[in-house]
Amino acid sequence: MLNIIITVDYEIFGNGKGDVKKHILNPTDRLLDISDKFNVPLTIMFEAYEFIAYERYNNEIQNDLGYSPAKLIREQVKNAYDNGHDIQLHVHPQFAEMTYTRKRFNLKNPSASVMDIKEEEVYNLLKIGKEKLESILSFPDYKCIALRLSNMPWIEAPANTLKPMDELGIKIHSLSASCKIKNELYYWKLNNSQVYEIPIYAVPIKKYKILTIRRLSTLFYVWAHSPPRRNREYSTYHDESSSFIIDYCSKWDFSKLTKKEMVNYLECAIRKYDYKKYDIPLVMIGHTKDFFNDRNFEKFLDITTNKYIKKGIARFTTFREFAERYMKTGE
Repeated sequence: MLNIIITVDYEIFGNGKGDVKKHILNPTDRLLDISDKFNVPLTIMFEAYEFIAYERYNNEIQNDLGYSPAKLIREQVKNAYDNGHDIQLHVHPQFAEMTYTRKRFNLKNPSASVMDIKEEEVYNLLKIGKEKLESILSFPDYKCIALRLSNMPWIEAPANTLKPMDELGIKIHSLSASCKIKNELYYWKLNNSQVYEIPIYAVPIKKYKILTIRRLSTLFYVWAHSPPRRNREYSTYHDESSSFIIDYCSKWDFSKLTKKEMVNYLECAIRKYDYKKYDIPLVMIGHTKDFFNDRNFEKFLDITTNKYIKKGIARFTTFREFAERYMKTGE
């Protein structure tokens, strides 16, 4: 069966800018309302270090804004989990040393990435984030088992993160956006670790097809708040899609695609994967900060529920449920 895992990157912009209510809380409320209407669970990828900063500077921020972002965020994710949604870990390393002065956040090192630090530092970075998330969701049955790193290319978890994830009990990483099938299951174990990469589902399309009004408007909206920086050079990384002149790996993104495109991507998976024999995870991605695609997202859930879920072709699930049902995480 095809297992649709809808992930929501719960965060402000990568440069530390953003309005908490406009770019996190309100979009998440709308996403939860839409998904609850169809009984669809979301996997919220909770950015831990921005929350830590909101807590650290709570008094100053509350004086400036008239409310406590930390308090509202805590309440929202706890309610979401209590209503059947999954909450997992998201880490932007550049947020780890974020400071708040003159009514704004400032980043000490905007380019900070786990690819540049030692294994021991990675362990501490992930440990602090995981413990913070688990302290918020202090439910007896809660498990933080999945991670999405950021501020690096759309690739699988780097080698220096695998041992830290193993030691912390994090079994899933999800950032790679490869169009290629790695094996029949469409997820794979990383090196000799117990960590699996479950990629963001992506479809090869003609490059000119990315130039849609919806995609461009979303991109320009993000750039208006967080202008793009010059691409960094990664000596150990090669972007497979960069060698294609015609095709482009387009992520299954509910913030940027129309309902028709979202359904077409699902139909591509139905044709491509042996879902009758294997349980295939299809990860969809979206962000709170640029979500203004409510109508298309709702229509996609409606169509998928009535056309594919009821026929037993697909099901909506979460990282945690998928791991517990199908993955041999203890082998």
